[in-house]
Amino acid sequence: MFITGADRAIRVQCQYQAAEKHVGANFGVNDLPWNKHAEPIAMPVCRYDILAESADGPLLSSASVGQRVYHKWTCETSTPEFFCMRVHSCTVEDGHGSSVSILNEAGCAVDDVLLRNLNYTGLVAGQTALVYKYADHDTLFFQCQVSITVRDPRDVNELARGCPRPVCDSGNETPVEVKGIQSRTDSELAVLQVRQPRESNVNKTASHSQESTLPPFEVLDVTANLLATDNFDQPTQSPSESPSKTKTICLPGPALAGIIFIIALVSISTIVALIHRIKHRRRLYVIN
Repeated sequence: MFITGADRAIRVQCQYQAAEKHVGANFGVNDLPWNKHAEPIAMPVCRYDILAESADGPLLSSASVGQRVYHKWTCETSTPEFFCMRVHSCTVEDGHGSSVSILNEAGCAVDDVLLRNLNYTGLVAGQTALVYKYADHDTLFFQCQVSITVRDPRDVNELARGCPRPVCDSGNETPVEVKGIQSRTDSELAVLQVRQPRESNVNKTASHSQESTLPPFEVLDVTANLLATDNFDQPTQSPSESPSKTKTICLPGPALAGIIFIIALVSISTIVALIHRIKHRRRLYVIN
């Protein structure tokens, strides 16, 4: 191929303009649907019992002065791992206006002679004590408050943690003397007249309790009654002076009914025999 003077050469240049353009689109996303589900948790039900000797003893309604008893506070719930309890503000009254404090607002013992500091195990608190009474009244009316608090969620699986307990003075100071009491042996407590709180427990435990308690969720009132009797005025009788006792025999119902039936049968047979004999004699008399 030859290039001549009649040929034409054409140079073509193409230019393409590049440009950046941001495009977008709106796309709405809804939240996942949810259902509200609330499961109510029943509050603990608390009671105050006075038992014989120990925490496993039978329930008492009466006792003698000096007898060992066990004061027990129990709170029952289907979810014990969520709650804590604290017993406090306990008083004993005679039912006629006289009242004596045995546990202060912090839950500490006011007088160890009446009641010592409580032992706690979960939602159960208790302590042993010796029975006492007022000089002029036999029935004791005990009243306490039980504060229910919610456990710390971080310690909900730790039964030994999360429930603050009262921090009480462990000293053994001599309690204030009782005014106008009748003293007996060491095994028999003096008759309760008037006791004043010990300043050691009342003052020192207040600051500790503020640091070791949770805000109360609910405060419950619990009561217990005990008839306390004493034998101080009853003379001791020797065996020779003891009154004679009449021996009695107790029979069960079926045996007693059988005996009555036999007696009735014998009585009827005797009467029938007597009537028959009388008729026989009359016949002989008529024949003669």
